[in-house]
Amino acid sequence: NLFAVKTGSQFPDRVCMIGAHYDDVPTGAIAPGADDNASGVAAVMEIARILSTTDFPNTIVLALWDEEELGLIGSSAYTAGNVHGDEFIGYINLDMIGWDGNDDHKAELHVRPIGNSLQLADLVLKAKSDYNIDLELEVVNPGSINTDHYSFWTKGYTAVGINEEYVGDFNPYYHSTADVFSALNIPFLDESAKLALVSFLKMAYTLPEDEAIKQVLVYPNPSTSSINLAFKQVIQSPVRVRVVDNTGRILIDQTEEQFETIALNIDQLEAGKNIVYITMDEKGKTVSIMKQKSFL
Repeated sequence: NLFAVKTGSQFPDRVCMIGAHYDDVPTGAIAPGADDNASGVAAVMEIARILSTTDFPNTIVLALWDEEELGLIGSSAYTAGNVHGDEFIGYINLDMIGWDGNDDHKAELHVRPIGNSLQLADLVLKAKSDYNIDLELEVVNPGSINTDHYSFWTKGYTAVGINEEYVGDFNPYYHSTADVFSALNIPFLDESAKLALVSFLKMAYTLPEDEAIKQVLVYPNPSTSSINLAFKQVIQSPVRVRVVDNTGRILIDQTEEQFETIALNIDQLEAGKNIVYITMDEKGKTVSIMKQKSFL
């Protein structure tokens, strides 16, 4: 196994990974393996090049696995121990991302309800939407057991896999000497690599939730009827939101979970300044909001 590691500047114990296997199955004198899996390896290496000069709050690990074709041996050896504890954010696996025989730009996102894998799949889907990636993603649940993300699932780790269509448009040159570069769909490979990159970036910048709620954006403020509390990432855990006037009287008290934005209805508040307490396990953020008079 080969690894490139960049230690996080703020949360070095929080680790996110992306990887691909670099071994191939020969069926003749040569084993070109352009799609399986030089396509995934090339994407990981390009992502490493792009991210090499940037620091991230979390630690990033880029992995190239050996002996996947012999039974996930390389990745299984890695996950055999509790290598990252409770601070492991997740793993993205790339295996065969260059074949699109009918040019429909369909790809698969493999996931199972293990760890926070479903949430990681949601992150990938959001990354595709946010960055206008030209792929049609099909979520496969339960995901394949035949590639390296499965090694993570067997140990309870969060993981997903991005790949071309295994069902419906499978590469006919799989495990043959015809799996060559000229057979790849380069625009499809490009979009798959972009999806992997932006998804991994979202992981690299994901903060602990108690830190994320401190970076709230409040808008519009002042307002006459509604104010939004917007966060930079989806918050999965319960968060309590209380609006208090200058006498300490609680005007709004609500609990939210699985959100990225909270809309506060302030129609019933009197005009003037109020304090908003946003807390998770007694930790959080305090902001001021201003209710304007409506002249309508």
